[in-house]
Amino acid sequence: ASDLPQPHLVIGSDTVKIVTKVVDLGFVLNSRLTPVDHFSKVCQKIYWVLRSIRPHANCTPFVVRKKLIQSMILPHINYSNIVYAHADSASTRKLGVAFNACLRYVHGLDRRDSVANLQSSITGLNLKASATLQQLKFLFKIMMTQHPSYIYIYRS
Repeated sequence: ASDLPQPHLVIGSDTVKIVTKVVDLGFVLNSRLTPVDHFSKVCQKIYWVLRSIRPHANCTPFVVRKKLIQSMILPHINYSNIVYAHADSASTRKLGVAFNACLRYVHGLDRRDSVANLQSSITGLNLKASATLQQLKFLFKIMMTQHPSYIYIYRS
């Protein structure tokens, strides 16, 4: 596939460079329009934050650890789940593993301890249900305001 010549796209007098991925408004879009690269970036941020705050976990109260995850990690997860509503299973699994690491940090658990019964302890919902709720709130807002007009389509 790499032996194939790249097509040239010319707009006016400018040649547009063809790239394999681009970041736009914080989203990583690859040439196949899959969320793999974006989820990798989000997971990388999650693990970086956890590496930064984990050394102080023993002297940080539970409520503070929970607030740290809610304020430093959840925005990165929630920012993209409208765009990537139907991500592939590998990407969602990767994000789920990273979120489980957050749960273990908050609850002071070892990396091998199960967190299946703790999925809703940070947001009140598990990761998938939280994403679904955000998507439904987004659609409800579009239906009620009829904006943005390029998304809202009224059919009688």
